[in-house]
Amino acid sequence: MPLKRVLLFEWMEPAYNCGHWIPFQIAQAGGIDMLSNPAGDSIVISWEKIIKYNPEVLVIAPCGFEVKRSLEELHLLTQKNDWDNLEAVKTKQVYVVDYDLFTQPSASTLTEGIELLAALFHPELFSIPEHLKRKFINVYKQDIHVHAKQD
Repeated sequence: MPLKRVLLFEWMEPAYNCGHWIPFQIAQAGGIDMLSNPAGDSIVISWEKIIKYNPEVLVIAPCGFEVKRSLEELHLLTQKNDWDNLEAVKTKQVYVVDYDLFTQPSASTLTEGIELLAALFHPELFSIPEHLKRKFINVYKQDIHVHAKQD
């Protein structure tokens, strides 16, 4: 199974990429986040670096935010220059996920985070467990209006 090039946002503005144990969750699920900080603090990352990295999958899981709250802030990302040029956006692989699957350090939630990520990264191999279907949405496969920056 080829690894998916992933970016998991722990915060949207400024953009924070994941740290601590989350890169390990991504790896266990069949992804790789080359901009992450494994076993270290989450880090601010420039939009230019994100554009150059060009992730295949975007996971948006701001610390403390459930899906509904994250969607209220999603415009902070979608209005950035070149949002529409990201591979994940072009292929509709942009997910908003409840924070507690990643930033809540209990064994059961961390395991569930890996299960969900594996299904999102590799749907041809893994299915989403029924109890996790309410913990995320694909922003391009729902009735959500995602607007990129207008020039």
